[in-house]
Amino acid sequence: MRALAAAALLLLFPATAGAADYGGGTAPDSVRRANQQLTLIGFRMADDGTGTVTVKVAAGCGVAATAEEIGLAADGTFALEDTERVRRPGGVRQISKVTLSGQMVGPVASGTVRGVVTFRRGGRVVERCDSVDREWNARAAGATATSTGAFYGLTDETSRPFPLVLSVAGSRVRVAAFEYDARCRRGGYEWENITPGGRLAANGTFSLRERFSRRWEEGRERFRVKVDGQVTPTGITGTLSVTSVLRSPSGRVRDRCTTGKRAFTALP
Repeated sequence: MRALAAAALLLLFPATAGAADYGGGTAPDSVRRANQQLTLIGFRMADDGTGTVTVKVAAGCGVAATAEEIGLAADGTFALEDTERVRRPGGVRQISKVTLSGQMVGPVASGTVRGVVTFRRGGRVVERCDSVDREWNARAAGATATSTGAFYGLTDETSRPFPLVLSVAGSRVRVAAFEYDARCRRGGYEWENITPGGRLAANGTFSLRERFSRRWEEGRERFRVKVDGQVTPTGITGTLSVTSVLRSPSGRVRDRCTTGKRAFTALP
């Protein structure tokens, strides 16, 4: 399902020479709890220790999101604090504060993040939610590791890092969450999706399928999501795709969108 309902971040990441992309966040333990648990984080780092990070933190009543430049200290640590303000319908203003800290050591990044979302109307607070401090993990593309449990990674989209997280328990994938870039007849958009899990076959393969629809002013948009992969001792590899068709109330097709088939790699 399209999820989190964050303000769209249409970002341009430079194709820096020698850049390393990291992707991950915090894997929710179920789709039902994703709006209280999910975090998606993507880094694009240059050889000199500078880079850009995108963050989306689900806090319950909304999503705190930011895209900022960062710089690593000599020991790989970094920290940032950012506040974004967005106008919503009905005279509501959303104020989102993101506090992020962590450390990068080789292909592994980890740390804590906190998102606080406040909605104001006429100067009065009408709703507020707080993710409190949440641990996150990210892995560089092409890294190797051995473990099981939560997996963190990236799709092969190159315009910027598009993070992905999966949670695996026993013989099931609990949930898969990822950001994606869809191209449409009338433009395109970036969004995120939280896909319910499914069973693992004896060889570690899985096929997750999801269909849902959303109503917009222009009509109803129907989505199809496919996530196929295989869990191995060294991580998860696979492909994903999102397609949608927007129809007017009379049934006429107004737009079609697709990500195409995107490859992904996720590491424990």
